[in-house]
Amino acid sequence: LDANWMLKRIAELTSGVFDEVMGRPVHARMLCQVATQPDVDLAKLTRFGLYDRFVHHLLDREVRKLGRFGAFDRECRRRFNAAIAWWMWEQGGASTTTLADIPITLIRNAAGTVGHPFNETELRRELAAGLLVEKRDGDIIYFSHRSIQEFLVAEHLIRTELMQNAGLALADLRKVLPLLSDVVAEFMVQRLEMDSTEDLRRKWIALL
Repeated sequence: LDANWMLKRIAELTSGVFDEVMGRPVHARMLCQVATQPDVDLAKLTRFGLYDRFVHHLLDREVRKLGRFGAFDRECRRRFNAAIAWWMWEQGGASTTTLADIPITLIRNAAGTVGHPFNETELRRELAAGLLVEKRDGDIIYFSHRSIQEFLVAEHLIRTELMQNAGLALADLRKVLPLLSDVVAEFMVQRLEMDSTEDLRRKWIALL
């Protein structure tokens, strides 16, 4: 990166404009990583946008690693991360699980129709390598920051048929709504405000 550009970026970050976005130390670390991307306009960055770009940044870095199966692109891995976040969230808001406990259906759904040479064990290993989690003791995985899990939970609910289905049963809705923490709900509202169709917004209002 150009030295003058970096100096300007540093001055921008330390100007005080982002004090509201940086509500916690984790946000400051996220912002510093996102700020290394020249295509990001920091002046327009909201709290939601910070998480969105941070997840994008981490997964972009992940798919570029040597040895990663190229057909599982950033979108595929993002979809898998969101599905895992929601699956863990359904289990009492769990932030820790093991790789072996991840249902194979989630893994198959993430792979979708992409052709690949893996058996189920290899497929689990390949997709799990791109999870935005910390790992310990070999098989245990966990989200180091709950808010990142909450962001991915919100994304999963918005992007999947779970909440987009106009015929969603009341029983399903009653199951989902108690799981919406204030942070998840806020992320969902911001997602709907930023990049959802008017029809989807109206559907959400009707459901709620």
